Amino acid sequence: MEGIAVERVTGIGGELTRPHSMNMLDIAFEAITAVLGGLAAALVLTWLGWTAFKVVRHPEWGPPAMLVLLVAVSGGALRSSDFLRMVVLFSAIAGMLVWAEGGDWRERHKSKGRNASPDAHPSSESGALPSTRGAKFLDRNHLKG
Repeated sequence: MEGIAVERVTGIGGELTRPHSMNMLDIAFEAITAVLGGLAAALVLTWLGWTAFKVVRHPEWGPPAMLVLLVAVSGGALRSSDFLRMVVLFSAIAGMLVWAEGGDWRERHKSKGRNASPDAHPSSESGALPSTRGAKFLDRNHLKG
């Protein structure tokens, strides 16, 4: 293999040689999978945190709580794993992005809490459906015509 830079690798079957270009492909593949996998894992963690903390009406606390949990559980592996570093980075970014949305979500859902007044939901007094979309299908005169 003249003219091509090679490296010697000791494998199960003995000493092997492979071109350095394979190392570049391996490095590129690992970098791409670390970024895409970290992004996917961060999205899942953000969604799980958001969904879990909606129960206590503070969904914006979910992503930072998941980030703290991730860092606490990973411990020393965070220093050596590119994947975990990507997950932490993307989770931190997602936590900052959803923080303001959490406050807006609370304002939109404030009237749906336990202390909601009947005025908040007009259909609660009459027991009727809030919309009349289905009413025309129940109307017999509409079905005859």
